[in-house]
Amino acid sequence: VGPTVMLPIAGVFKVFGIGLLQARLVMVLYMLAALYTFYRLSETLSGPRVAWVALALLVSSRSVLFLQYGRQLLGEVPGFFFMALALYLWLSRWNENGWKRLSVIGLLFGLSMITKYQYLLFLAPTLILAWGLDVFYYKTSTHRNFLIPGILAAGSFGIWQVLSLQYLGPATMIENLALLRASAEGAAFNFNLAQLDNNFQQLTSRAVYLGAIFPGLIYGLFMSLSRTREGQKSSILFLLVTLNLVWFVIASIGWVRYAFLGLTFSTFFIARLFSDITDNFS
Repeated sequence: VGPTVMLPIAGVFKVFGIGLLQARLVMVLYMLAALYTFYRLSETLSGPRVAWVALALLVSSRSVLFLQYGRQLLGEVPGFFFMALALYLWLSRWNENGWKRLSVIGLLFGLSMITKYQYLLFLAPTLILAWGLDVFYYKTSTHRNFLIPGILAAGSFGIWQVLSLQYLGPATMIENLALLRASAEGAAFNFNLAQLDNNFQQLTSRAVYLGAIFPGLIYGLFMSLSRTREGQKSSILFLLVTLNLVWFVIASIGWVRYAFLGLTFSTFFIARLFSDITDNFS
């Protein structure tokens, strides 16, 4: 859990005293902000009805457990908030953002990765692949639209590592990195055929949106094939979701919390699928 979680809670403890309630109030504020931001992102992409349905799926899913994780001192929901806010600012004015707004977007992406290191595995490749797709396929945007957020995100993450090194000292930093590497090898890079089947079964279970996630993702792929701005914006969310879920199936130890990012953003594609096949839910 990064400084974006620990420092606000430390500040609240300083003012109101140490207690579970004070800590959870900070987390609940993050959760409410994340829900609102996700609604605005979905509304920007597909209108209010799709946004409300996506939000309902998000808070009610037994696989995401958004409300449960949102009150605990974990990095999933705060990291999701920073990422959703960055995506909202980025996609709501696609290719019309000035360098200041793009810098803020990059900083928010960086804060998301600092909050939850696992998100680095999916956000960094998403930004690189999205840029490559624009160069060779969509051709609707500018290099600046990808380079400034990407450079600022990487820079923010790097600056935090330098600050950690200075504050903790080389010995403690090396020890922490060794612990992180050991835990990652056991939980995040676990290639096992038996585990792979179990992970896939989890994603196809009724707990995951009653089995609607794969039809939703297939529809998301078709949405992303259009060589338009709307298609390109959908492709960024699709890449983010797909990278997380593919990694979850192939390389993780199968804790459903490791698929948190992919499961949350996939609600948009599920809601959009049912919106289009029911004439905007009418």
